[in-house]
Amino acid sequence: MNMKIDWKKELKESIKASLWFMFLTFPIMVMKVSTLHGESGTIYRWKNMIFIGFSFFILSFIWRRMLERRGIEKEKSDRLKTKILDNPFGTKIYTFIDILKAKPLIVKLLLASVLIGYPFVFSMYQTNIMISVLIYVILGLGLNIVVGYGGILHIGYAAFYAVGAYAYSLFFYYLGPWFMTLGIDQGLMFWIALPVAAICSTIFGIILCLPVIRLKGDYIAIVTLASLEILKMVLENWGKVTQGP
Repeated sequence: MNMKIDWKKELKESIKASLWFMFLTFPIMVMKVSTLHGESGTIYRWKNMIFIGFSFFILSFIWRRMLERRGIEKEKSDRLKTKILDNPFGTKIYTFIDILKAKPLIVKLLLASVLIGYPFVFSMYQTNIMISVLIYVILGLGLNIVVGYGGILHIGYAAFYAVGAYAYSLFFYYLGPWFMTLGIDQGLMFWIALPVAAICSTIFGIILCLPVIRLKGDYIAIVTLASLEILKMVLENWGKVTQGP
């Protein structure tokens, strides 16, 4: 089914969005206070307004077209799926997909096998990239629990990550030589330092939670942001203990 584009409506909506954006950004992008030669005055940068209006008009128009195209592609995808299901082989493919959805344990086992075999197939560079990706996935999942499910506007979430990272590094820095004298190699030290870092981060979270547990909304956001900045300053400037940044 071909969808007819109402160009007049699209242009009208894009112009309306552009005018609203020009109105909202006028004090920031157009007006400028000048204090040259001891005299204050206001300079109006009309070129900025023209540029902003034209740019936002183009972006708004493209965005609307992309949304329409997405709807068309979804309709095509549904028709293609129906066509595939009419084929016996296509039916088997979707049956296999439904089986995987119904048995998440199989999917988890397949995913685990891929992750275990990844370092043996790819280079160390690619493995390090994947390690960084998975670390940030863990951070995202944790933030989703606090903000998404808990509804707590926690802005200083990275503070827990900082405490864990510094605890892990300083564990190696201070206790690494002593462990090595006992004949413990770095591979085993990793599994010792990892839970230690997690415990330190948990303790810090409990200490931070106790005074702010009764706060809500913007107040907890301000306190958590302040705690993050304080911790950042301590870690970067307490060089004798943390070794700086």
